[in-house]
Amino acid sequence: MFFYLPVCISKKSCTFAPSIINKNDFLNDVTLKKMQYFMEKEMPHIGKLIQKKMSEEGRKAGWLANTIFHTQSDIYWLYQQQHISVQLLISICIHLKTDFFAYYSEYVRQIIPFCEKLQYIEGKIHFGKLIQIQMEKEGRKVKWLADKIYSTKSTIYRIYKREHIDIEQLILISIHLETDFFAYCSEYVHRQIQKECDILSKIL
Repeated sequence: MFFYLPVCISKKSCTFAPSIINKNDFLNDVTLKKMQYFMEKEMPHIGKLIQKKMSEEGRKAGWLANTIFHTQSDIYWLYQQQHISVQLLISICIHLKTDFFAYYSEYVRQIIPFCEKLQYIEGKIHFGKLIQIQMEKEGRKVKWLADKIYSTKSTIYRIYKREHIDIEQLILISIHLETDFFAYCSEYVHRQIQKECDILSKIL
């Protein structure tokens, strides 16, 4: 039987290639079952969620463009995207005062109901370090994660050095490390929104 399994994960997409594999072996492998769910379950479409929120608040694309220092055409492009960078989404969450990361957290927890929630540390988020710390905590080798997300060791080392990461890639890492990194993002966003509210209340 042919199954289309992911053979590489890029920043934008996951490429699939046919693999001859026994159906029972496929279903009995926990990791592949997670990946099967990941491929079949409809993930949050962040562009549509942002567009919906903008519409509910009566906001124009120009307003968001000026707020996050992009062009209006960038915002229309954004509405079509299912995944964007975590860095960009953090900025949008804060300005719209909406926790979009909660959708991804819920998605991950549908796959891994008892996944670990990271202890929040005050300060700027460095996703590479968070992932590296969790890997070391679980005693995982770089090659293990590289194999799980169909990547290379050098790519994982590059991830460790990056402050930000693509949402699609973070979903994969969250699933395999059984850790809800999106809940951490939500905590950060809520704290930043609260700080802004506190500042405004003092001014007013």
